[in-house]
Amino acid sequence: MKRKRSYRVFSRLVLLVVLCFLAFWFIFWITDIIVVSRSEINALYGDTLINGPQNPVVPQYLSFESAKSDLRVLVAILKEVHPLFQTAEKRKELAERAIDVEERLNDYAIRTSSEFVPRLWLYWEYCRLTASLHDAHTFLRYLPQGFGDAEIDRLPISFEWLKDGLAIGQVDEGSEFETLHPRDRVVRVNGYTPEQILDQMKDYLSTENEEWLKCRISDLLPYAYTLGLFETHAHNEMMKEAKGATLSIIDPFGVVKDEIIPTQPAYTVNIEKEPRAWLGWSLAWVEGYGGRTSAFGYFWLDQCTVTAEYEKSVADFFEAVAREKAQTVVIDLRKNMGGDSSVVDAFLEHLPKSEIIDYTAHIRASGPLRKVRGLTSLSLFFRWIRMGFTGGKLRVSGAVDPDRVFRGNVLILTSNRTFSSANYFAVLLKDNGLAQTIGEPTGNAPTCYGDILEFSLPESCFEVTVSTKEFVRPDVSKNDARSLEPDIPVARTVMEYQMGIDPALEWIRKNLP
Repeated sequence: MKRKRSYRVFSRLVLLVVLCFLAFWFIFWITDIIVVSRSEINALYGDTLINGPQNPVVPQYLSFESAKSDLRVLVAILKEVHPLFQTAEKRKELAERAIDVEERLNDYAIRTSSEFVPRLWLYWEYCRLTASLHDAHTFLRYLPQGFGDAEIDRLPISFEWLKDGLAIGQVDEGSEFETLHPRDRVVRVNGYTPEQILDQMKDYLSTENEEWLKCRISDLLPYAYTLGLFETHAHNEMMKEAKGATLSIIDPFGVVKDEIIPTQPAYTVNIEKEPRAWLGWSLAWVEGYGGRTSAFGYFWLDQCTVTAEYEKSVADFFEAVAREKAQTVVIDLRKNMGGDSSVVDAFLEHLPKSEIIDYTAHIRASGPLRKVRGLTSLSLFFRWIRMGFTGGKLRVSGAVDPDRVFRGNVLILTSNRTFSSANYFAVLLKDNGLAQTIGEPTGNAPTCYGDILEFSLPESCFEVTVSTKEFVRPDVSKNDARSLEPDIPVARTVMEYQMGIDPALEWIRKNLP
């Protein structure tokens, strides 16, 4: 009798647990349906939100109604997706900025007596809006990614922004400008000094610090649509892509000269003379005082991509470091603009800490994010539970061979191109006391927005990337920092660039422990 009674009690408890779980799941399921169905952006884009627009036709001019329609869509995307706009106050600020853009559109129509607005003019006006967020991950692309370089013109050169100015990076091998050489100092572009260019572009480019602003300018300045801002007609009504640029330069011998350089189709430009593999490593030996020879390991990583090749390279690297008894490891992230943040895991396996303080990510669980990524309220709940148990700490799986655990000095080389997941890599190791940084400040803030969604504006075909998360660095006491400042500041000057000197590596060679 007692056994039957116990069985009935147990059965009822099991049933109660099952019913509670189903009710629990049902509440989350209903929440997901409501959020997704009430999304203005989901309704607007439909299936193209996931699949993307098919073969977009990029117009050169838009009607004012089309321009204002895209402005409304852009504002709606930012308001619904970006973590910044979760309060009424911030949404009001965004609406006021949008009104400013619309007023400039109305002024343009009155001044020109035109029925259409150039797409180029509209691009820079929209960029003003996204730049006001001061989030380097939220910005506009001039052309859809699928177009590549086939539909755009540029100068047959690249630029490098260094500590004390602007220099020419590379010159197209097929270029007719034989007097133009890599490493020439650039003192003016169409009459604008680098400082004037910096001042003018800060209102248009989405950045978190001046380092990334300089990086983006050096990347975008060769393109005709950017050079249009620095033409004599740039502030007149009919902005057009520039057909070329006048460069005032000083060569390594101090000779001042001007060159008029026309733009050409970007797909015809070849400026990567000796592209290196995106990752690699070597061991270097330095002879110090008293004939003492020191070895250090050097690993370069130019993009954050996790592959079997990458993981094997890291393992082989630390095996060689252990074999040669090197006491210093250098990780070069100076050309790395991001990708998959989990690239740091392969290095953590070979470093001494079994537990570290991780980044914290605050997710804006918008309708578009739920639709594109399959994010659910239940998964968010379990994520919250997991964070509560771990306390923000991350367990590190140890290396297969304990002898490969590296207990020496780790130096990370950084520059203004160290961005996004590469910045995350450097910050995570530094904040956990696993590495020092050397070089220049990084291209974005350690505590920042990121993890983007992409949208195509229906009328103009501008591609918009928008952050969906806020990432908080492990050392929260430094949340206000606008970049990861190097422990050992070593910046490259134009003269050092002209002479082929890498001052950061030179410092390491001279100061090995």
